[in-house]
Amino acid sequence: MYRAPVKDLRFVLDELLGTEQLRACPEFSEYSSETNDAVLGEAARFAEMVLEPLCKSGDREGAHWTPDGVTMPEGFKEAYQQFCDNGWPALRSKAEFGGQNVPSVLGTAVEYDIPAVWVVWNNHAYASIRGLQRGYLGGRELATDFKHPQTGAPYNPGFAAMARSAGVAGVTIDRPADLADAVRAGIATGKPYLIDAMIGADQNPGGAGVWELPGHGVSAPVIGGRYQPS
Repeated sequence: MYRAPVKDLRFVLDELLGTEQLRACPEFSEYSSETNDAVLGEAARFAEMVLEPLCKSGDREGAHWTPDGVTMPEGFKEAYQQFCDNGWPALRSKAEFGGQNVPSVLGTAVEYDIPAVWVVWNNHAYASIRGLQRGYLGGRELATDFKHPQTGAPYNPGFAAMARSAGVAGVTIDRPADLADAVRAGIATGKPYLIDAMIGADQNPGGAGVWELPGHGVSAPVIGGRYQPS
């Protein structure tokens, strides 16, 4: 049975982030450990008593499409209604708009000005899914390579422009030699920064994670090593 890690969450909020640091923000001056405990306790109860039992119906029934729309497994609609009735979607919203004005410590980097630098490997595809399709479907793929409908050229959203629209500095690079300078520039800003790195449409840059696929074995991660629980 699932048990929410309330103790660990309290440690992060009270010790690592610090209640007093949150209270130092004028908007959250009334925030307290008691508020934290109340919210986490109720969230844990909802997760354990309402959401966790839905795993069975979700696994056994799944979602189904019909001409009238999508039908969710038994209990999902009622759980979502309870989620809304209890005010969870508005937890971080301002009180004057019906929210509870709780600080969103798990919010976005923009809200808290965390100096994170993102690098988007823009290969004009859902490349990880494309790889699965090609592996299981004899080299075929469906709707995972993005091409312009008129020209057939590789196409993808401008992620740097999307970042700028959200108040994050964003740049686009198309030469490998420019990556190091772009990362240094992002770090130097001390603010959120996104680098949209254009790479070949058939390139899947290596990472720290790998797929474990039945019938295809397990590949080795490019960064680090595979963790094997003892």
